[in-house]
Amino acid sequence: MAFSLLRVAWHIPFGPVLFFIFSTIWAMLYVLAALFRFGYPAAQLRANQYISGMFSGVAIALWILALLYDSLQLPAAAFVLPLCLILLMLFSINALSGLIRHRNVFARDLFIRLLVYTTAGMVLYALPRTFSLELFYSDRPEYIKAVKHVQENPEDTAGIRQLNEEMLRSDGYSR
Repeated sequence: MAFSLLRVAWHIPFGPVLFFIFSTIWAMLYVLAALFRFGYPAAQLRANQYISGMFSGVAIALWILALLYDSLQLPAAAFVLPLCLILLMLFSINALSGLIRHRNVFARDLFIRLLVYTTAGMVLYALPRTFSLELFYSDRPEYIKAVKHVQENPEDTAGIRQLNEEMLRSDGYSR
């Protein structure tokens, strides 16, 4: 459902720009929520729970940026997504051990949140790199073909020229 909403949003005017802005705000909100303990009073949290929650929020923010990078076909996604998956798995294990030891609401909520984002990150990682390209530009098969060709043969100047022409056509600036 999220991918279909994202696909619809991609085709509205300024859709990619709005997606970029909203995902950046979403990531910043997770960093702020982590700094403020996800709304839990400091008296209820142990020091290790506070630190775990803070770093978990940063890892979730990295996941959101990895989603953004992947949807925009930026090469940084190949580095950021595995990094945030490793962090999310480590913090999930830490939250699970805290849940088993202390059985408090913060550890349970943190574990559920991390489990959801870790699962979504694994699904995103398992998808082929061209999935978002095929999802967002399914109505432009020539563009998809040109991007795949340039990704496979980055030194091919004719392929790069063809990709640039397809990009101009997709923006509506073709002559």
